[in-house]
Amino acid sequence: MFSYPHKHKLPNGEELTIDLLKSDQYKEYFDFLNRLTDDDKLYLKYDVTNIGFVEERVKAIEKGNRVSIVAWNKDKKIVGSSTLYWTNFGWKSHIGKLRIIVDPNYRNLGLSKYLAQQIFFKAQEMRNLDLVEAEVMEEQKAAIHILEELGFKKTATLPNYIVDTKGKKHNLIIMVADLESLIDKFENMVWDEEFKGG
Repeated sequence: MFSYPHKHKLPNGEELTIDLLKSDQYKEYFDFLNRLTDDDKLYLKYDVTNIGFVEERVKAIEKGNRVSIVAWNKDKKIVGSSTLYWTNFGWKSHIGKLRIIVDPNYRNLGLSKYLAQQIFFKAQEMRNLDLVEAEVMEEQKAAIHILEELGFKKTATLPNYIVDTKGKKHNLIIMVADLESLIDKFENMVWDEEFKGG
């Protein structure tokens, strides 16, 4: 349904380039992550100020169990990303884990939902996944709201389960959605947009 790269226009008129993240683009991805606010970084799973770690994660794309789609602005900077990763064996090999990150200056423009749409369709092409799982801190109200709008449901709350970069414990919320249902929902959204444009 989608080819890469392609253009995507935001409601404010700015045009972004949507493309698959390449394994050699870790420096650009590192720059993107480190433009996030300190509060944003607090909610990330790992220390993104370590370029060696970011390089390792981005190069893991080559292993075939991870895909990332990114949005580039006209200044050749990454301003948003969606990532889905999975294990190839075991009980959870049918589950993809989702992570969406958007530059603070590009929020409230529908970019997170668009990147989610892109990653769901790409995941369907690449692998037979049944479920998509997202993990968020209980304090991440905006992220939880977006996930609920996408069709995710809270399936578990784990009290004091994770520790942020400052050593503070937080409750972990696990949210899950059926991939086929997500695809159906987004296919209808794409059709509606095409119809309006016709």
